[in-house]
Amino acid sequence: MWQAGRAKTQMYRASIKTNDTGYTLLELLVVVAIVGILATGAPTVYARVVPQFEVRQYANSLATQIRSLRDKARREGETTYLSYSDESEVITGNADSIPTPGNVKVKFKPVGPWQSDGLERVAFYASGSTTGGLFTISRDAISIDLLIDWVSGSVEIFQ
Repeated sequence: MWQAGRAKTQMYRASIKTNDTGYTLLELLVVVAIVGILATGAPTVYARVVPQFEVRQYANSLATQIRSLRDKARREGETTYLSYSDESEVITGNADSIPTPGNVKVKFKPVGPWQSDGLERVAFYASGSTTGGLFTISRDAISIDLLIDWVSGSVEIFQ
């Protein structure tokens, strides 16, 4: 019904035309090129990061074990020992063995006054002092030194 004084309004459906029906070939080629560049760089980053992480993780684990032996000597009032064998590549601390990961190389050098018993080992005394030693942990071109100070018995990691 029509009422007087009211304008008749017509509704028109607005049609919006878009040309976005997909991606252009150029856009796809750019994305493929970017993914290719990232994929070629990933192995070099992986090759640098993984050995560094492995060496660092082993150095931290070894430092924790050494601190534990030092604390055990203080707590129990008895001397504890940490020794390394080049042949078996195992670090032994009072019956606990710490195997070295396959790709990681460990070198040990006594630091400070050394025992005359001919064994390459570090002794931790009840007083907190130690005979000292330097572990060099390496893989490829990455090397970390773990120093056991012979005066204080502290363990420090140097990269």
